[in-house]
Amino acid sequence: MRGKDVTLEGVSITYPNGFMAVQPTDLQIAAGEFFSILGPSGCGKTTLLRTVSGFVAPSAGRVLIGGEDQAGRNPNARPTALIFQNLALFPLMSVLDNVAFGLEARGMPKRERRARAAELLALVALQDQADKTPPELSGGQRQRVAIARALAVEPAVLLLDEPLSALDLKLRSHMRAELRAIQKKTGVTFIYITHDQGEALTMSDRIAVMNAGRIEQVGTGDEVYSNPATAFAASFVGESNILKGRIDAVDGTEARIETARGTFAARNPQGMAVGAPAYLFVRPEAVRLGAGGNRIDGHLTRRDLEGPFVNLFFDAGGEEIAVHMTNTGALPHDLGESVALGFEPADALVLPEGPLAATGQELVGA
Repeated sequence: MRGKDVTLEGVSITYPNGFMAVQPTDLQIAAGEFFSILGPSGCGKTTLLRTVSGFVAPSAGRVLIGGEDQAGRNPNARPTALIFQNLALFPLMSVLDNVAFGLEARGMPKRERRARAAELLALVALQDQADKTPPELSGGQRQRVAIARALAVEPAVLLLDEPLSALDLKLRSHMRAELRAIQKKTGVTFIYITHDQGEALTMSDRIAVMNAGRIEQVGTGDEVYSNPATAFAASFVGESNILKGRIDAVDGTEARIETARGTFAARNPQGMAVGAPAYLFVRPEAVRLGAGGNRIDGHLTRRDLEGPFVNLFFDAGGEEIAVHMTNTGALPHDLGESVALGFEPADALVLPEGPLAATGQELVGA
């Protein structure tokens, strides 16, 4: 099996009622890439996936796979396979017959299709489960059967629509590694839809962050996490402390932002000018107890334990400031105690005002 590149040229989707589910989109996905489209429910990511698969026709623009325009091609005529959230396995068929089903529909002789299905079950480490039916398998095993069945028809592009959403946390973590390993073994192009940041960051070569029908940023996990391009991307991917304010001064690649909680220095990647309304973003793991290049005072209000890590929450004059740190087993300060918090300008950035992901955080204006 070998993957093909996928190109979207000005693709948009508008429903009959006039609602534009996908804004005009240009996107290039390399052959053999594990590419994730990450965004909240209703942002248009599944619609975009179904457009690539042929279940939805673009209102404008073109979808090319391996350089070939897919206009007019039905889903079964495209070099793609789609795995739905519900997997759609046949409960009364054996696992082997489930995997071989697509080959039977294509007219492959029985001996050949059973041999091919057995090879694919070995690829997903289920060779000893061939005679069972899907209800006899665990959730993770059923997931692997669905992947093997999709790979049986030798797609160049495998499309996955939130396939791990129904699994429990530990099994999801395990399946992330399995999916990545299968993709690497086969070389098939994976386009993966998810609202789970952890899935996207863990598995993907690159990620497209999507909101309200528009792709906000495309980059590696490190790029999207460490250098978000928009306020939405910064607030949706990972956790951030957010302060609202206005640019007070600019010095090279750094800016000062005046907020209701004080004036802070931060990176200014978009070259915002003095007077521009902006948001300051700083990750909880970048905030330290004690002095730093920037200082903000707060009262400790809550401690949330996450096993090896702990999150501390401080009230800074109506703003909630989170601190993420290693769990040492002891609370470094008493609840209600006033604490100086610090973070370095290099660990914070200012971005233009814009839509934020739903964070539950109330922002106080400068």
